[in-house]
Amino acid sequence: MRGLAVLLLGLASVIFIAWPQNDLIANIIGMAAIAAVCLSAILGLLIRLTLIRHLTLQHSFVGNETFAKRKIPSQLRLTKSGVPPFFGVEVAYRFKQKPVHWRRHFYNGAEPINRTRYLSGEVVFPHRGLWELDGFLLSLKDALGLCSYDWAYQTKSSIEVFAPPVEIDPLPVMASSAKSGDQLSLSRERSGDLFDLKQYDPSDGTKRILWKAFARSRQLVVRRPEPAVMPEGELAIYLVADRFQDFIAAAVQSYIKQLLANDIAVLFGTDGADGIKIRPEEMNTAINASVWHPSAGSGKEFENYLQALETTFSDVNRVVVFISEGFSNRSSMESAASSRGILCSFVVVPSKILGRGPTSAIPLGSLNFSLNPSDSQTIFCQPREIDSSYEMAGTHQVGPVF
Repeated sequence: MRGLAVLLLGLASVIFIAWPQNDLIANIIGMAAIAAVCLSAILGLLIRLTLIRHLTLQHSFVGNETFAKRKIPSQLRLTKSGVPPFFGVEVAYRFKQKPVHWRRHFYNGAEPINRTRYLSGEVVFPHRGLWELDGFLLSLKDALGLCSYDWAYQTKSSIEVFAPPVEIDPLPVMASSAKSGDQLSLSRERSGDLFDLKQYDPSDGTKRILWKAFARSRQLVVRRPEPAVMPEGELAIYLVADRFQDFIAAAVQSYIKQLLANDIAVLFGTDGADGIKIRPEEMNTAINASVWHPSAGSGKEFENYLQALETTFSDVNRVVVFISEGFSNRSSMESAASSRGILCSFVVVPSKILGRGPTSAIPLGSLNFSLNPSDSQTIFCQPREIDSSYEMAGTHQVGPVF
């Protein structure tokens, strides 16, 4: 717009002042303005075409901690990115999901000696999720702002953002199924002879004999399978949390850590995730990737989870459900479980988070936000502590407690 205004002003100066009145000064000023705009436009177009053809851009997030509502360091690596004096390039992220807060990168000048330029910055994600980066928006501008050329740089990458970690008080652990071996545990310690070696017995056959060991000791030994360490029990957990309820996701992740530390197998499910998740990395991915699903936080896919439990783990008779205060679909979830002979135990997680300024946890309804001084549009608030309450349905009987 500025370039167009300068161009129109130059034309008006030449046509309506310089020519009718033979004003040399007006003619020089008008022609100079027209020439500046035209020269900037032509040079900018040539530079843009050169950058589109040769510029390469690589992106990476620095560090292993990628939590929502926290600054995540990022780095851009550019090659063949040089621009002549009087011009500069602005680089902005283009995520598939919104909103994401960042500061635009800007560079100018010739290419470094090693032909590689690094731009560092920070990105803040508003909540957990599997965020997809579609590419970058680049804008070439001259120093006076007369002309601007925009284009998109296509690239595909993603980052898994986790809910800010919190610690919760230990909750009761109830078995989701009762098995004869649930109360048994095998020691993890090993001492003396290896568990997988034993003296040869004719019933072992000759294929398992360790002939190298026989050559050294002149004794027949065979290898046998090592005993597996079985979990102390198993617990079915279902998470009901939408994209803005990171405090519930953080609470369930903290609880899962407690269970795994005590050798309790977890049968995890949530809205938008298919099947039963057993491995920790699968649970984390389900918690983060499911936030974009339309049913996230509604509990509408609880019946699908129960069906998967019946199909894969037919002896499950209890499910622990993490919900928020005031969750409205609780009764229907309880009815769906009851129709299958499964008991529901609800863990109600209050919405308490901590702003950057205050020092104590406060209800979400009266939340005080602390703004980043350098960017008044970016809100930084971090979960501090969650005091989860454990609720049992009045008619349910408490099962085995580990």
